[in-house]
Amino acid sequence: CLDLVNGEHTCGGDSTDEGSKVNIPGLQILRAFRIARVFRLIRRAKGLRQMIQTLLVSLPSLGNIAALLLLIIIIFAVLGITFFYNINTEQDFYGRMDEIASYTYFDSAIWLLHRQTTGEAWNGIMYYCSNPDWYQACAKAYGDYLNDGCGGPTQGIIYHVLWQLFGTYVMMQLFTAVILENFHELATADAAVLPIDKLNEFVDVWTELDPGAYEEIEASELPRMIVKLSPPLGVKDESS
Repeated sequence: CLDLVNGEHTCGGDSTDEGSKVNIPGLQILRAFRIARVFRLIRRAKGLRQMIQTLLVSLPSLGNIAALLLLIIIIFAVLGITFFYNINTEQDFYGRMDEIASYTYFDSAIWLLHRQTTGEAWNGIMYYCSNPDWYQACAKAYGDYLNDGCGGPTQGIIYHVLWQLFGTYVMMQLFTAVILENFHELATADAAVLPIDKLNEFVDVWTELDPGAYEEIEASELPRMIVKLSPPLGVKDESS
C-alpha cells in the first residue's frame, strides 16, 4: 500500500511479514502540509478571521505607503551621501557607525536610514555627523576633501531630526493608521443591523430593476425584487 502521509510504500508479504517499506522522498514533502490544519482555526475564531481579513483589505493601501516611504528614503539617502559621505567612522568608539553603516555608499545609506526608523542609535549618528572639528570629522582630511561631506552642526541636526519626523513618526505610523482604519470599518460592518453583503446584494438587484438610475421602480416589480433577494430582505433560497 502507499502511505501518502508518511511518504512510504509498503510491499506486503505473508501474514507474519510486516512488509518492506520503501521511502519515497518526494512524498515526504506532503507531511509538511499538515501544518495547514492550523488554518482551520480561522473558521472558528471570529476575531482571528477579522484580523486576517483586515490585513488582506489593507494590502493595496500598505503598498502605496511603502512606495512613498521608499521614495522618501531614496531622497534622504542621496542627501545623506551629499552631506556625510566623508564622515570619519573611526571617531565612533561605540560601533554606531562603520564601513557598512555609513553614508559613504548608496546601499549603506539606505540601510542606515532604515535602521534609524527603529530609533536605534540615531542620536549617536547625529552627534558624529555634527562634529565641528573638520580634522576629526572628515575621513579624508586633506586637500579638497577637507570640510567636504563631513557634516556639521547645522546639517547633522536638521537632517537627522527631519528623518525622525518623516521616517519614523509620520511614514511608519501610517501603516498602523491604515490597518486600524480598515479594522474599524470591518468591525462596524459586522456590527451593522444589515450585513454589508446583504446590502450589496440589494444594490445589485435594484440596479438590475432600475438600469436608468431613476431611483424608483414600478410597484409591479416588487414581487420580482423580493424573489431575487435572499433573507432577511427577500425569499430567495440561498441553497439554490
